[in-house]
Amino acid sequence: MFASLAFAAGLAGVAAPSPPVGAAAPRDAALTTVSGRDHPCRVGQLVATPGVSPASAAVTNAAVIVFRNVSARACTLHGYAHVVAMAARGTPRAVARDERDGYLGGWMGFRRGVALPPPTVTLRARGGEASEMVQVTGGIGCPVIAVLWVTIPGGREAVRVAAQMMACLRFGASVNPIVPGATGSAR
Repeated sequence: MFASLAFAAGLAGVAAPSPPVGAAAPRDAALTTVSGRDHPCRVGQLVATPGVSPASAAVTNAAVIVFRNVSARACTLHGYAHVVAMAARGTPRAVARDERDGYLGGWMGFRRGVALPPPTVTLRARGGEASEMVQVTGGIGCPVIAVLWVTIPGGREAVRVAAQMMACLRFGASVNPIVPGATGSAR
């Protein structure tokens, strides 16, 4: 099942294209498990919107996805969302691979020189935020990615998030882990 979200960017009333095959594939349970006292976020508790993306660097472009808790109950997100990048005409272009850290952002947690796992982020009730960054290699002549279909960790329903980035996807796309705040980066 897919949900089409209307965003402040003026997409209200626009029909969503058919979701790509595999867009809502569940993630590996090892990446999405949180402790028993945590309450994993559900799609109905969250609104996913485009965030403020960092300036492109050389040929790397990025889109930030912000997850905002709109429910009356705090919840947690952990790991990586499943992201499928779509061209303007609704053609699937790439399934983003999980990548801890990228050129423009991501998770750089270290302790005594050892890489830490991505954080479990608690989104407070009515307004708590977490985010992640999708990064691609782009440039002149590359197709434009217009839509990201996003499935939260452990979720089964993809939501539509508007995007606008040139992507030469022969080099692939990557998604960084979910981090606290709205920047898509915790460096």
